[in-house]
Parts: sequence; C-alpha cells; structure tokens
Amino acid sequence: RHRTATNRLRHTGLPIPPVLVTADDVQHGKPAPDPYRQAIAGLGFDPSDCVVFEDAPAGVASAQAAGAFAIGIASTGQPEHLARADAVIPRLADVHIAVERDGLVVTLPIQ
Repeated sequence: RHRTATNRLRHTGLPIPPVLVTADDVQHGKPAPDPYRQAIAGLGFDPSDCVVFEDAPAGVASAQAAGAFAIGIASTGQPEHLARADAVIPRLADVHIAVERDGLVVTLPIQ
C-alpha cells in the first residue's frame, strides 16, 4: 500500500511528502487513532494543534481519537454521516486557510 501510494504520487507528478502513513505503517487502521498519531508525531506537532479534513466516519473517529480537530467534508456523502465531526462542510474548496505570523488560520463557511 505504501508502494501504491508513492507510485501514484510519482505518476501524477506530485512530490512524495516527508511523512506518509499508509496501512502498511500501522498495526491498526482507521477508526483507531494509530494512523493520525503516527502522522502527527512524524510532523512533530501536538495533536491539539492539528486540523484533519475527512470524508468518512472512520476517519473522523480516528482523527478525534488521536486528539486532533476533525472537519468532515460532505462532498462524497451525506452530512449526517459525519455528524460526530467537530464541524462539517460541504466542500473542501469552501475552506480558507491563511498563513499568519503565529500559525495558520482556518476559516470555515458559515452553516
């Protein structure tokens, strides 16, 4: 799975990120917190400083169990399926992210 992910990234011309967690890298996948815990640790952040965008209930549960703020993206399913997310938005394109001196500011559409 790690090989598949890196091959697909190479094929599309996208860079391979320095931290890439696939099912090969964790003992327990989503909805367990393992994938997000490993990614957050690899990036060197505190989970409470992380925002995760997810389109599946298992991903929302995984992110929240890891201690991150989970935003559900309802572009591929019904918003009620993501009701446990900290926030739900219709499309990722609706999110505005600004770089400020103290970090990133994430602005979500008003619902």
